Amino acid sequence: MYATRSRYHDMMASVKDFIKTHSVPQDLAERVLNYCPKDMKADMCIHLNRTVFNEHPAFRLASDGCLRSLAECYSEFVQ
Repeated sequence: MYATRSRYHDMMASVKDFIKTHSVPQDLAERVLNYCPKDMKADMCIHLNRTVFNEHPAFRLASDGCLRSLAECYSEFVQ
């Protein structure tokens, strides 16, 4: 799980560095960073947190929608 998260953060750092180095306008930079559709972001959040969801008993009976919401909130909290 941590390797996947680390790769994601490394990739985002590279994109942010590119934006800064090449003086990409703010509105374009925001569009690039927010490009990923909301549903895909939720899927990525679930994937990054799947170990916790699969191993912790508190999440065993949670619906898919509940896990999506929790994963999105957790990812916003961690960043």
